[in-house]
Amino acid sequence: MGIRGVISEAAKPFFDFEEKMDVFMEKYYKSKGCKVYKNGDTQKDITLSYNGIKTSIEHKYRKVIYNDVLVEIIQDVKSNNSGWLYGCGAEKLNYIICQPVEEIMQPIYFHKIEFESFRNWFFKWYKIEKHPEHRTCKDKGYGLTLNVVVPLNKIPEIIIEKRIIIKNDKDLHPV
Repeated sequence: MGIRGVISEAAKPFFDFEEKMDVFMEKYYKSKGCKVYKNGDTQKDITLSYNGIKTSIEHKYRKVIYNDVLVEIIQDVKSNNSGWLYGCGAEKLNYIICQPVEEIMQPIYFHKIEFESFRNWFFKWYKIEKHPEHRTCKDKGYGLTLNVVVPLNKIPEIIIEKRIIIKNDKDLHPV
């Protein structure tokens, strides 16, 4: 059993996709001069070291381009299992947009989010937002997931660095 334990058949394609994108991101980080350490817990995906400074990172992947961040507040409605908003322990959240390039799905850009600041801001925003949009994701291995849509233009610039382009360099591609 790995970090994620027993993976349901419904969840397997999503974990496989994440693993493929993680390989690409690891090569990207290394191309930027970072050392990459894979974490052995569920609160963060990796730790990067750059010039002796370590930063823990959580990856969230999305295959559709929207001008928002989809925030998982409940991973499984039936069991009331908390989403990554509560369980993430990383310093930064890299919200990575993936698209096909030359027919191969890969990360094309990401938003770098200061996670603790975002979480604190999110709860204040959610309380005052008149009609935040909620979306559910039907069974991807966890049951019914409840998400809140946060428009990118609502997130303070001090919390998020938007659209960091990932160079589509064949040398970085993991295949």
